[in-house]
Amino acid sequence: MIFHCQHYYTPHSFRENIKEFDAAFHDWFGSESLLVHIALTECFNNAWEHGNLMDESKPVIVYIKEGRTRVYLRIEDKGAGYCFKDAVLPADSDSLLEKERGRGLFIIQNTVDWALTDQAGTTTLMIKRKVTK
Repeated sequence: MIFHCQHYYTPHSFRENIKEFDAAFHDWFGSESLLVHIALTECFNNAWEHGNLMDESKPVIVYIKEGRTRVYLRIEDKGAGYCFKDAVLPADSDSLLEKERGRGLFIIQNTVDWALTDQAGTTTLMIKRKVTK
């Protein structure tokens, strides 16, 4: 099955519809499917809060494409952008409990195989290898 979708979401519609991806996530990622679900949710929340500044008129675009050996998850906001490499991340998992910010980026970095942002800083691409059966 080749899976390809692109949707425009507000937080309410994202929460209502993300469950439709769970079966595909389970097929693609096996026991790591919940972690990918959480990484996608964190990336969406960052785009909504920090990119779109919670402006209801600016949807977040979620694009998911299945390749032969990998799945591509792209999240795009309509904000001013940021640099993923310059974002402040907790140094290790122990410091997560002390930090108010950075948990989402930490989860993303430790869940997917690659996380990249475009030069404008408005689009994040997460790439995750499929499990082999």
